[in-house]
Amino acid sequence: MEKKRFFKLRGEVRFLAANPFESRIGINGVVPTGGYHAPAPNINIALWTEESDRVTTPRNFNYNAWRDSNEDAEPPADYFALGMGYKPEVDLADILGAGRLGALAGTLRGFLPGYLRESSFALLSGDHGSRLHRRRDEKIWTQPVGSVLRSGTIRFSVSMENSDLRWKINNKTLGYKSSLSQARLAEKIPHAGSFNIFTNNSTVYFSSFEITGQVSKEWAAGRAKSIAERELKKLDSSFGRAGGNDADNADNAESGKTSGAGKPGGTEEKPGTDKGSPAQGGLNGVMERFDKNGDGQLDDAERKSFQDFMRDNFGAGSTGRGSSS
Repeated sequence: MEKKRFFKLRGEVRFLAANPFESRIGINGVVPTGGYHAPAPNINIALWTEESDRVTTPRNFNYNAWRDSNEDAEPPADYFALGMGYKPEVDLADILGAGRLGALAGTLRGFLPGYLRESSFALLSGDHGSRLHRRRDEKIWTQPVGSVLRSGTIRFSVSMENSDLRWKINNKTLGYKSSLSQARLAEKIPHAGSFNIFTNNSTVYFSSFEITGQVSKEWAAGRAKSIAERELKKLDSSFGRAGGNDADNADNAESGKTSGAGKPGGTEEKPGTDKGSPAQGGLNGVMERFDKNGDGQLDDAERKSFQDFMRDNFGAGSTGRGSSS
């Protein structure tokens, strides 16, 4: 490959903290020629994950647990994994041991579904807090890659709005739609979370990556508070240390608690004190200035007013809807 800037990944990564997206999310990407291992490209994305979710299965596949998984329970439907050239590392020999038992690994592998044995397109579902391949009913749809992924550039487009999933590879729509997929994708709407990219231990180079989606108002409000606090610290070095020299005093001042031997943790606020200046009033002053209806959150109009203020005064960027690459 030529020496250009790439996003190189081997393993798994989640984008952004907490649950930044709700109802709608989309990812477009390009993996150049030579940017993946042709026998197992493993360009895989899991939609609607929570911050603690790790979807990659361990290399030592627990065949007995998978075989005996409880199919009477509700099928998993918290997050959805879309595999492009999906092929995990499955090592049954380590479970069976060496010698004659190890020779059974090849036989047992033949009982595994195709997406665990050969490079495939795969639409799977999982539960929050659980990795893939814990249950046999995780499978929604699979298909061998065949000639669809040739040794060239791979362009993919994945988007999901409520239960409407759209998935293209090199402008070709995959045939994953069925009554099963429609039911499973609609099981727990509206969705909220982010997405993980994982490669099943293959190395993948992305030359382009674009993310779009509906940003959660709750997440955006938290982001706005974070930006405000950071910028206020630049304006006033005493912000966050009111009435003392440590963070504990700041927390006590904010909650009205005392510190030390009954001494106030912060200065008492007098009636009529001017809170209009963010630098003087701290983060509470910022929220009071822009939270016009006093509900403790920034709605669309309030958030735009806050963003305009931050941009005009500090050059801070927008936290609203958009895309990045």
